[in-house]
Amino acid sequence: MSSICDMMRRTVQMTVGAAALVLLVACGGSGEGSAADKPKQTNGQVAAEKDDTVPPCTKVWVADQKLPEGYEGCMNGDSLEVLVTHDCEDGRRLASYDDKYWAFLGDTISFAASGTSGDPAYAKAFDC
Repeated sequence: MSSICDMMRRTVQMTVGAAALVLLVACGGSGEGSAADKPKQTNGQVAAEKDDTVPPCTKVWVADQKLPEGYEGCMNGDSLEVLVTHDCEDGRRLASYDDKYWAFLGDTISFAASGTSGDPAYAKAFDC
């Protein structure tokens, strides 16, 4: 009985090891390229070349205007702000920007002067 358990344990270990190797290679962990070749990302921002097809964040995130249904991101200077959403049970997607602006895709943008973390309306919207 012990040898069957040992064989199963080794099979699981080899499978997990192989899966980790595949993920490492798929995620660029093969060592090819340098860190300078890869975009820098922090808090939803990715350093990118200026792209005139991506709107500036100051034009998109305006209180009391509608956030486009197809919004995917905006340019914040030289950084691309990629869309990060909270997906609601009812299918709506809640987006935020600069810890002060928030909206469901396709709905009116709200502004929280003290930040979204202290905004009761944002907390209610987040509990969707």
